[in-house]
Amino acid sequence: MAAALRIAERHLTLVHARLAYANPEAVRRTAADIVYAEARARAEGLTPGQRKEESLYALHSEDDALRMDALTDVMHERGEIDI
Repeated sequence: MAAALRIAERHLTLVHARLAYANPEAVRRTAADIVYAEARARAEGLTPGQRKEESLYALHSEDDALRMDALTDVMHERGEIDI
């Protein structure tokens, strides 16, 4: 039960971060939103090869997971991966 709650909370955090990134006036920004936005900006500045290499790093924290989600979103939007 606790694992399911953690997964749900992580998903809601990601949904909120994506909404805050796409429409900043729609929600009050949280620390997770800022982590996601900074990671998106960084990922958008990388080349496709650098993004692919970056995607191979291990996750060690919730912030790492948000950064990886941002990277995955950019790669998906640019057609570099299929989800």
